[in-house]
Amino acid sequence: MNKKTRAMIFLMGLAVASYGEVRVNWMGSLGFYFTEDPSVGILGNATGNSTFAQLVFSVDLYADAVGVGGVATGNDVVWDTITLTEGVNTTGWSDFGSKMYTQAFVQGYVYARIFQDSGAEAGDWYFYTPMETLRDVTGMDFNQSLELNTDFVNGNAIDSGPTVAQVVPEPAAIGLIGLGGIITLTASRIRRRNNR
Repeated sequence: MNKKTRAMIFLMGLAVASYGEVRVNWMGSLGFYFTEDPSVGILGNATGNSTFAQLVFSVDLYADAVGVGGVATGNDVVWDTITLTEGVNTTGWSDFGSKMYTQAFVQGYVYARIFQDSGAEAGDWYFYTPMETLRDVTGMDFNQSLELNTDFVNGNAIDSGPTVAQVVPEPAAIGLIGLGGIITLTASRIRRRNNR
């Protein structure tokens, strides 16, 4: 394929992306809890506890790992974030009604995730939805809908199941841990060699 053909395909792609529209209504209508105690939502019963949920774009059908603070990794991109505070805009279960996100249409997938609390530190749990293929809703009188809750009876457990994961340390932190291990091993070998 020559340069002219590639440029033409690229411009056609831009034209499609420019005129299409994504409108996603996303919600978590039944809330989330820990399996240790399904009678208490993820935020507990204390007013002021908070967490956040994110609407995420992915170019493939794979939900990449999440870093400290809820940062996206790999090729995933956070499109929208909502903070959920017990007693302010949600119950302790972090249920929330429809929130609409709009942008130019792009080919890909969308999913949402919610964290056990606002810290999103390494080891914290988060729940994520199955992927939804993005639809171009230009000129249509409805929005694409994305419901976080897959269990419509009790809400979703945030610390078990196939669509639950834990926040991972940032790559830099992992690198430092690895470097520390190498230094410790090298020092140990040098000490042993000198003690012979």
